[in-house]
Amino acid sequence: MGRTAFYYNWVEQTGHTMPAPIRVLHVEDNPEFASMTATWLQRRVEAISVDRVPAPADGLEWLADSRPDCVVSDYQMPGMTGLEFLEEIREEYPDLPFILFTSKGSDEVATDAIDAGVTDYLQKDTGMEQYALLANRIEHAVARRRAERDYQTLLDNTPEGVAVCEPDSGVVIDANGRFCELCGHNREDVLGASLTELTPAEAVVGDDLGNRLQLSTSDEAAAETVQHTFVDAAGNERRVDITVKPAEIDGRQRVLAFVRPA
Repeated sequence: MGRTAFYYNWVEQTGHTMPAPIRVLHVEDNPEFASMTATWLQRRVEAISVDRVPAPADGLEWLADSRPDCVVSDYQMPGMTGLEFLEEIREEYPDLPFILFTSKGSDEVATDAIDAGVTDYLQKDTGMEQYALLANRIEHAVARRRAERDYQTLLDNTPEGVAVCEPDSGVVIDANGRFCELCGHNREDVLGASLTELTPAEAVVGDDLGNRLQLSTSDEAAAETVQHTFVDAAGNERRVDITVKPAEIDGRQRVLAFVRPA
């Protein structure tokens, strides 16, 4: 399960839902092809709505007033190429999903698109299957972007302290503000540090929290709460309760540490 699936699992447990509508900006100078694309996309996925502009300059002007969930762009167009358009967009909207949908296919174009930060690259075809494939790519790109955005929102707004850790080393790879507040360190010092480094030297982590970090990756392991001590930046000890649970994020096994004041 990647971050997208992890988010879906989280929202299912918390009752949150992800908005269904997907707004697409299609930049295409061929009006007949643009009309066909919009028709077939909306037939394939009812939630998709398509706004079309004929040139990248119009797309940039449109983006100044509106925000789509995804941009689909041709390559060869008046004024600038699709790659030049992508580079303009990435300067202002680095995370906006962008799919290059073009009849100009070559390894060089594909490589340049990847280097410029394209989300996906799809070559136009003559069959109707291309629209189903494009719809699938749009849904996947938008779902991933929403999951990344909403994952961070959920993490930041969870009332408990939450740290995402490596199961063996206990190294913190992500944490919310509440976790940093409870352990008494800023986020820059927490990320990349192990839970052991945030613990007094005399504490025996390996027999307690460390073991549970490793055991929690087992499917049969039940979530357990342990008492733990952090040492804050000023050298003061802070007692907390930590509950550890397994999670697979971005295809890797992680451990979630939920922290509350003891």
